[in-house]
Amino acid sequence: MVVNIELTDTTSKIITVEDALGDTFNIPFYQRNYAWEEENAESFFNDVIEVVKGNQNVHFFGQVVSYRNGNVKDLIDGQQRITTSCIFLAALKKVAVKIEENELSRDMSDELRDIKRDVKKYTRYDSELPTLTLQKRYNDDNSINEYFRAIFEGRDELNSENRKIKPISNINKVFNYLYKNINNYIKDNCDKDNYTDMITTLRKMFDDFTSSFFFSIVETHNQDDAFIIFETLNSTGKDLSPSEIIKTYLLSQMSQDENIASYNDKWNQLDDSFNSDTDALTSFIRIYWGSRYDLVKSKTLYRSVSSEIKNNEKAQAFLNDLLSLADYYIAANKVPKSKADVELIGDPIISSILDLFRKIGSTVYFPVLFSMKLRCYSNENIRVVLYKVLSVFVRHALICGYISNRLETGFAAIAQKIYKQKLSNVDDILSELNERLMPTDRDVKAIFPVLSKKNGSGKKGWILKYFLLKFLELDNDIDQVRIDTMASSNYNVLNIGTDKDISDDYIEHLGNYVLIEGNLSSEISMEHDIDEVLDALKNSKFQSNIELYNYIKTNGWTDGAVEKRQEDFAEKSILIWK
Repeated sequence: MVVNIELTDTTSKIITVEDALGDTFNIPFYQRNYAWEEENAESFFNDVIEVVKGNQNVHFFGQVVSYRNGNVKDLIDGQQRITTSCIFLAALKKVAVKIEENELSRDMSDELRDIKRDVKKYTRYDSELPTLTLQKRYNDDNSINEYFRAIFEGRDELNSENRKIKPISNINKVFNYLYKNINNYIKDNCDKDNYTDMITTLRKMFDDFTSSFFFSIVETHNQDDAFIIFETLNSTGKDLSPSEIIKTYLLSQMSQDENIASYNDKWNQLDDSFNSDTDALTSFIRIYWGSRYDLVKSKTLYRSVSSEIKNNEKAQAFLNDLLSLADYYIAANKVPKSKADVELIGDPIISSILDLFRKIGSTVYFPVLFSMKLRCYSNENIRVVLYKVLSVFVRHALICGYISNRLETGFAAIAQKIYKQKLSNVDDILSELNERLMPTDRDVKAIFPVLSKKNGSGKKGWILKYFLLKFLELDNDIDQVRIDTMASSNYNVLNIGTDKDISDDYIEHLGNYVLIEGNLSSEISMEHDIDEVLDALKNSKFQSNIELYNYIKTNGWTDGAVEKRQEDFAEKSILIWK
């Protein structure tokens, strides 16, 4: 694919690490924090050793995109590699310091001093304008850069505070990995106490890395051009997650605002809410985007966002929306929910519905929920609409077995109408859900006679349990079904008949399942016989189960009995999910 980009005042060149580190780089606060871990460090170190051993003459280390901002260059892309280059030099310096602890000749001491001097020359770690300055964590928190500078001065131990900070932890892991493996390489390739060979090997590692590793440097004096290049290089999402690219783009749109530091703090708060899980944050942003603009795949999310969010005002609104929904979204996804989560959701019935969706592994409802929250609908109204969404889902996915893509795109389209106020009240929303997505009673009746479900733990078990609980609720055997307050051990789903009683085709039909209290059924195995089920039915507190017991004792349990019960369930389903 050929990409045509019109740029102004932009230069491109291939240079060594030595030449690259002659510049003064700054990582803007809106860029991704240092994210390399041991796996990345291992790959990097192997590349260094390949050059040191002479297996490669040179190594291409990747691209760097920068924007000239006064007397420094803001790194727009390549900050992970530039940072790792400096960390590697810091590790070389620490090895040199360690070797110095031995009794050495003057020439050997001078050589080690020269290595340490060259590290200082290339990194300028004690200068007011060092080679690299890392971004602030928050507006008043410079702890990441402080630790980064400290590793050059022998202060690389973590304390109780900074060990909790992910980018600092990553720097520490990579630094320690490189230091350990430099030492190991020297020990493996030099005789014990042969300090001359050790120092020569250390010098060769330094020289080969700085002179034989190359960057492709793209520099522009135009910030917009820098981001066009950044977008082109990262639009596939191979190195950065969509949420990380969106963060960079979003804050760049607000970069001229005097409150930009506070916006960066807001994004960091959002990141902290998701425990720096960029995939989880991407999923959240995708759902939000689907509720307002367009439901797109994660890999095209950035493109869609950047085509719509074109200025400071829109960027601020986007960020504020995310912050307003994040805690609610996280609470909705928790199972079990804490008291604080339930209070945040604000309604026990909504909480129960959200728990059910979570337990059966579906998030298709979120766009509708997000739009209603953004439009400040009351919990009473949200409860009504959310139950309709659940009814659509049950009929569409669980009974009729239609593909979920249509449901996901349909809910998102309705959510966008809610946000744009084309559906301006609850009645309008319910009508749209019925007309656009709800399978008809005829559809349900046509499919239900052959509806079967596998029993088991997890999602499969909860789907069956939910069906049978709602049937008991309709029969007035239990009060309102509350999935959020129900332990999985409260009730067990059992097959009534086995292959000894009915045809194999009917074993997993819904009509062959029964829900029995846990205290009556906990000892019944999956390989039970019908007499064990009958004993439990007889002692059940549910009138429906007692009636089922009497029926089986009088008529037996046959394929026809399963079919009759299945027909009864079909009629109940139409009444429950409507």
